[in-house]
Amino acid sequence: MTYRIDVDRLMVASSLAALIEARARLARAELAALRDRLQTLSDALATTETDRSAFTALVDNRARLRDRVLRDALRAIGGAAHPAMSADETQLALEEQAAVSAALEERARRLTDDSVSLEATLESVAAKEDELRRLDARSQMLVSVNGELAVLRDLADESSRVTMTISELLQGAGATDAPAATWTWPLRGVITQRFGPSALGLEPPVTYLGVRFTHFHDAIDIAGSLGSVVTAPASGRIVFVGHLPDGAMVVVLQHDDGFVSMAAHLDDTFAPPPVATGQRVARGQVIGYVGMTGLTTGPHLHFAVHFNGQPVDPLGVLPPSQSLP
Repeated sequence: MTYRIDVDRLMVASSLAALIEARARLARAELAALRDRLQTLSDALATTETDRSAFTALVDNRARLRDRVLRDALRAIGGAAHPAMSADETQLALEEQAAVSAALEERARRLTDDSVSLEATLESVAAKEDELRRLDARSQMLVSVNGELAVLRDLADESSRVTMTISELLQGAGATDAPAATWTWPLRGVITQRFGPSALGLEPPVTYLGVRFTHFHDAIDIAGSLGSVVTAPASGRIVFVGHLPDGAMVVVLQHDDGFVSMAAHLDDTFAPPPVATGQRVARGQVIGYVGMTGLTTGPHLHFAVHFNGQPVDPLGVLPPSQSLP
């Protein structure tokens, strides 16, 4: 309930000071939830490791006991060869061995899953702490002379860093012999901002098709409610899951047809992306959930597509079946 109130405050903020304060309240709520999750994962990891160690020790003890019984039996018959096991005994031994192996593999898998989740949560905690430090610094700027101008410049600098990071992440393979992929929309919703020149001062300068634009939105924004499912628009491989310099959680996909896509502003706290770097995903597979991470005043998906390192209007690769402004 408190988190929902913080989201509502951010969406109706009417001044830069109110926007920063609302964003900070939201970040603090998310950080508290992330720290709780971190503790839960740490406890689970410790329990799983202890459980696996105890089970491994039990298996080893049973093996030693079985060997000792066999040696004693051989001594009792004067060292004669041990009689061959019956077919039933052989099958039973094989089944027991398979069950033990499966149990050990399951414990190892749980340990790996917990470790991956713990690492991702640690990265989200660090990103949220960095965001709070930036927001606190901007709050201090606002009380100084020309403070609002200083904050706007700082936001513009951050936007430029984000743009550079995105360009690096979206450097794709480009031309390929693979057949053209069939793309689907990553989120069903109304497009609230299209690809192209923008009047928004915080949009970075971009050179597109040889023309330099002072402010350019090199993606589309699709409105969605918090927690809405975001899916892979086409098959490919996950090449990055993490945060941009402004704190936005993103998933970057290298597609089989040479395009690279990015889903941004995903949730990183209550429903973090269920995918990992290097993982193969199919078209329509869930890769994340709509959140409010990074520089945003409302829940939506920022969806970008690049080809040969250059931004491409996503509407050129997506089917023409989405609501347009």
